[in-house]
Amino acid sequence: FPIDITFKSTNPFGWPQIVLSVYGPDFFGHDVVRGYGAVHVPFVPGRHKRTIAMFVPESTSRLQQLT
Repeated sequence: FPIDITFKSTNPFGWPQIVLSVYGPDFFGHDVVRGYGAVHVPFVPGRHKRTIAMFVPESTSRLQQLT
């Protein structure tokens, strides 16, 4: 899976974070957004397990809901 990393901040509060955009194919084979999520990166070194709550956009039409 490709991963794209960008470091950007306008304010150090709440930084660093990993922001995810999840894509998947639709019925026609086009890549579409399946969900978004964000999680703060721990400052303490070591092994960590994080759970990311994902926002899943709702389809705007009946046809899109079937895919």
